[in-house]
Amino acid sequence: MEEQTITRLTTADNKRFADLGYDRKFHRLIAICETHDDSGVSNSIVSIDISSGELTTLEQGNDFYASPRPNAAGTSLCWQTWNHPNMPWDGNQLWLATLDENGLIQNSAHIAGAEDVSTFQPQWSPDDILHYISDDTGWWHLYRYANDNPAQQLTHENKELGAPQWVFAQSTYAFINSTTIICRYLSHGKATLATLSLVEQPKLTPIESECP
Repeated sequence: MEEQTITRLTTADNKRFADLGYDRKFHRLIAICETHDDSGVSNSIVSIDISSGELTTLEQGNDFYASPRPNAAGTSLCWQTWNHPNMPWDGNQLWLATLDENGLIQNSAHIAGAEDVSTFQPQWSPDDILHYISDDTGWWHLYRYANDNPAQQLTHENKELGAPQWVFAQSTYAFINSTTIICRYLSHGKATLATLSLVEQPKLTPIESECP
């Protein structure tokens, strides 16, 4: 087996990185960057060139950012952002933008969330459709956003599919394939594992378990 080595990519000692994701099209990492300097602490979304370690700022200006997720084609990027005094579960905004030929953000659009509406876990499906959780109804339900059409609510009733966003990269659902999601929801004080079929009318089916 060929010997592998660990190489440091970034060099600035006043920057800290988290919530990293790989952008295959541009061979780079996209991450949250926390910068400490004489003016204080600021947060932004950056790209990190995997060959050179060069940093490029993609988005900045708000107090906090999370979940920068490029789609598989490398043509779009989503992210969450919010400002003091909010915590992310109080309210945050989900944004979606296209990436130009240089991998820079353009045509940014606010698609979900507000000062008093929380979004959670934006994620691209295997067929590159953006999904996310929002408590717009008062409950954290799963939504699908495609082709600039109004978001489609995929789950209903008194169920919480989201969770307080204490740390980066939390997950309460995952794609088995482009038409089936496995998820966890809370209802009446009980956590339930389930599958969500996206064929025709979305259908949530609990998975039988011996756990209390």
